[in-house]
Amino acid sequence: RESFVRADAANLSEGGVLCRTDEPCELYATVFLMMTLSLKGSDRIIKCDGIVVRSEKKGKSWEVGISITSMDEASRKIFNEFIKEQKH
Repeated sequence: RESFVRADAANLSEGGVLCRTDEPCELYATVFLMMTLSLKGSDRIIKCDGIVVRSEKKGKSWEVGISITSMDEASRKIFNEFIKEQKH
């Protein structure tokens, strides 16, 4: 079963993403993510695979935690630069 869920990232770390959605995601579901990251003045799209490790109702939305399981080399480079930039 494949579906599209729009999410806003609340927190990114080297190992995963915490996002907010309007609907729950099934725990341990395998997901494909496309994220737009603003890096050095331009938007960059990265793609990765992950597993839903958390899905909790918070007010009117859901907080969904996703553990990243794989990412292509180009996306990983952009992602790591973004994380590094956010720490400063």
